[in-house]
Order: sequence, then C-alpha cells, then structure tokens
Amino acid sequence: MPDSPTIPDVLYRYQALNANSITNLVNRTVWFADPRTFNDPFDCQLQLLMDPDRPTDEIPRVGHAIEDKLRSDPEIRRQLVRGLTDMIEHAGVVCLSKMRDQTLMWSHYADEHRGFCMGFQPNGLGRSATSRVEYCARESVLDLDRFKGSIGHIVGQVLCTKVSEWSYEQEWRLIYRIEQESERARPWSEFMTLTAIYLGLKMPEQQKQTIRTIFKDDPDVTIHEMAQVPGQLAVRPKVVEGTS
Repeated sequence: MPDSPTIPDVLYRYQALNANSITNLVNRTVWFADPRTFNDPFDCQLQLLMDPDRPTDEIPRVGHAIEDKLRSDPEIRRQLVRGLTDMIEHAGVVCLSKMRDQTLMWSHYADEHRGFCMGFQPNGLGRSATSRVEYCARESVLDLDRFKGSIGHIVGQVLCTKVSEWSYEQEWRLIYRIEQESERARPWSEFMTLTAIYLGLKMPEQQKQTIRTIFKDDPDVTIHEMAQVPGQLAVRPKVVEGTS
C-alpha cells in the first residue's frame, strides 16, 4: 500500500438508501466493492505494462529496486501486469471521505441528498488497510515514474491513484483481499466502529424512521439530519431530537 499521512479519526461513507444498503445496516456489514465496477472507467485500470518491444530508453524510472529488471526483462514487465490484474480481480474496496458535508458527494453517491452518510472510526486493522487516494494530472496517471518500490507496493499505489478531477472527494480507501464474491459483505466491526449516521437533506420522513428504528437500541450511534446552512448553498448536520 502507498505511504499515507495520518488517517483522520473519522471517515465518511455516502450511500443511497435501498434494499442493499438497508441489508448492510441491519447486518452491520460494509460492502467491499469490485474496483472494476467504479463509475470512473480509468479508476484502477492503469496500464502499467508497456509494450515489451518498446525501446528501453523510453521506459520510465520506477525505483532502483526493479528499474533494471523492467528495462532488461520483458517477462518482469509482464509479471507486473499479472500482479496488478490479480490484485484488482481480488480486491475489495470501501470508498470513504474525510468530509461529511460535501454537496457534490451527497448528490452523486447519496441519491441527490435522499440517502445517508455513515461516520466510521477506523480500528487497528482498518487503519493498516486504509490509504489516502492520491490525485494527479491525467497524463501522469499512466506514467510509471510515479510508482516506486516493489511490484506489490506499486499495485497498492495503483488502487489509490485517481485523476485530479476527483480531488474534491478527498477520498480514502479501505482495501481488503476478497477470495470469493460471498466475502464482499463483511462486518464493519472488523475494520471500524460506526459512530454516527447523517440523514440526507431530502430524505423522506418514512426512510428516516427506518434508519432510526434500525439503530434504536444502539446508544453508541448518533443520528443527525443534514440541514441547509442559512444563507448558503451548503449543508451541515444537526442532532435529531431525542438522540444522544
């Protein structure tokens, strides 16, 4: 995994309210998505392997440990892509953000403010498996010069690199190896503690009550409603009456 700064104390996950998300709430599970299904077609799809016949003087530097091998041995370059392909095929990714009040994310990922946002505190395993997404210019994403270290380390960096247009998300990714599709829904307690749920500005009252009912016996989860900031085109949370 790529080196990253200190993980925020709380990370947020935006979601629409539907049958799948309700099932996860009831079961206290979080879904580790297949990165090949992400809405950005270039996400986790970096073409790290150049043509084996490409002149060696055109191969970017990738760190002293493997640079010479990449330049001299096409099979090493093929191994790099095989390693990347294997990890992506078996990767489970939970996309998180350091922000709970990003209006674009409420629109894009939480059903146009009709969904919800979950606040998680990562635990030991969650912290070790979580990395900050790095953003770069579109042409840089395809440049091996950005990726340093062993093949495994490079693969981790690939999974946490996006083009700069997505930087507003301030994303962090929890990544876990998934051997079977049935393992994608995992108890969130293995990785983090749920501390709060934020109900979207436009969530219908009946759906708000559904979430309140699910967590009515869980005093450690605080429920908030998002409200418009007076005089601004922005939202912020308020505590729902009757909750701690």
